Amino acid sequence: MTLRSSRSLIFTAAVLAGMLGVTAAQAQARDDGQDPNTAYGQSVIRNQEDQERVRQQGLQQQEQQQEQFRQQNQQREQLQQQQQYYGRSQAPAPRAADPRANCFRNLSRVSALAPIARKVDLGNINMQPNALFQIAARPTPLESRLLFKWKGDFQNCVRETAYSWTEASPAQYAAFERTNAIFYDMVDKLAAGQFSYGEFNEKRVIFQRAYNSYVAAH
Repeated sequence: MTLRSSRSLIFTAAVLAGMLGVTAAQAQARDDGQDPNTAYGQSVIRNQEDQERVRQQGLQQQEQQQEQFRQQNQQREQLQQQQQYYGRSQAPAPRAADPRANCFRNLSRVSALAPIARKVDLGNINMQPNALFQIAARPTPLESRLLFKWKGDFQNCVRETAYSWTEASPAQYAAFERTNAIFYDMVDKLAAGQFSYGEFNEKRVIFQRAYNSYVAAH
């Protein structure tokens, strides 16, 4: 082998080694362009992972909500069939705010929900304009998880008092379901950062007023 050939091989090997080094360094970077070896990159990656966990929790809650609605609709259809066969009872329909009052009062005392207790009405809603309407902040990742827990506890209150609605008219029960569906969707959007706390609280009061008026008229 000549001296010139040896030098050519050494140069080629050096070039390949450099290319491999660049490729290896690029392989260490994430697809999103953030270098996990820097403090900033790690912070961005943690935030992205938190957002993905919140999104997955939201999807899981939506699946549970859809299954709950399916079961409620099935129970309502069975009730209507029984009423058609036996005749409707003349007992008065319950008012929406009464059956869940105790459950809501207990919900407002859950210590695990304390970090969001001053940002939303955990129990009974204050129907008058109040300071909660002025909160411009959006939920932190921790608060988002607590909002999903609150939503689950709220759904438990609804399930535990479902018997109270057996004498409600179809129109009242349909309004009850629609209002709950709107509320659950609003909690999901709040947890995802699509609403500020103030926007959520104001919208919630607006929908609750509309629901109360509808039930009173039917």
